[in-house]
Amino acid sequence: MSAGHQDGTASASTSERSAPRGAPGATDARPSLTAFGDADVIQIPEGTPGELSVVAVGEDTSHGYLSVIVRNNTAEAVGSIEAAVEIHSDGEVIETTTSQQFIPWVVEPGEIAFGRVGYSENLAREDITYDLRLTPSVVIDAYRGVPSVEVNNVDVDITGTVKNTSQELMNGPIGLAVACFDESGTFLGNKFSIADEEELEPGATGSFKITLLDLTCDNGLMSASGYHW
Repeated sequence: MSAGHQDGTASASTSERSAPRGAPGATDARPSLTAFGDADVIQIPEGTPGELSVVAVGEDTSHGYLSVIVRNNTAEAVGSIEAAVEIHSDGEVIETTTSQQFIPWVVEPGEIAFGRVGYSENLAREDITYDLRLTPSVVIDAYRGVPSVEVNNVDVDITGTVKNTSQELMNGPIGLAVACFDESGTFLGNKFSIADEEELEPGATGSFKITLLDLTCDNGLMSASGYHW
């Protein structure tokens, strides 16, 4: 299934290794998701029942990235999502790229994750369309570390703290992702970084900085992932 670049949306299909189909998950995102700005204007579509599906796409044409938000509407958790983008021109495939840059690394039923896929073609061309395909892996319990995030300041950078709320040591790199939305709640794109600390003891707090470059982030959602080895 494909979607044109004009409206900034895309549909996606899962491969044969996709998560088991089942009843839709809850429509709300993970409880540990952190919002800043005016959270009331941020609306994340529910997606397709019974599938891991792309629910929002942002095109960063200046840096060559498709930012995506996916929702797990299956009955089971999924792990290590891989996204592949296939770019078409006049019915021909001109580029295929993949990425596993998704946070959180384990996505429970009803939860969302933030990712991005790089490309080199100019998606602003009128003859360009693209397909997005999602392929999750089996869940590895060691990847279930989900620290809490607190945002302290949003400017050209987003700075804040990340806390290990579990009873186990959390190993790094501790990845962080922010999904940015404009004043009306329109999804603009995702940015990623890692915490300054290599690991966090139970109850310990670390710090982070995410550089936005030219992406505005009036309103945002943040999530993080670590490891329990």
